[in-house]
Amino acid sequence: MKVLIIDDSKIQQKLASIYLNSGEYTLITADSGSEGISKAGTDKPGLVILDVEMPGMDGLATLKILKSNPATSSIPVLMCSSIKRQEVINTAMGLGAAGFITKPHGFKNFTARVREIFNRDSV
Repeated sequence: MKVLIIDDSKIQQKLASIYLNSGEYTLITADSGSEGISKAGTDKPGLVILDVEMPGMDGLATLKILKSNPATSSIPVLMCSSIKRQEVINTAMGLGAAGFITKPHGFKNFTARVREIFNRDSV
């Protein structure tokens, strides 16, 4: 299963890679929303893990583009952020996010959410 991690933080990319390093996932990374949109279209991941706060195009704008493009609209997106404001979570879910997890997220919580989304979307 391919997972695309879109996050401007190399530390967060590495942490997600460590969490998902079970041999079960093929990981792809992108440092920006525009790079992530491009990679989602070409690499066809089974899941996108998307940071909300990024310079330039933020995660909500990236999510909106991913969900409006027929080539990427069916890819589930798990939003990640240190933002805990309900209106941001509601906006992300309203734009079509499959889930929202706040940072810092623990190993068990993060991997459980990823598995939950994969299992839900493969039914």
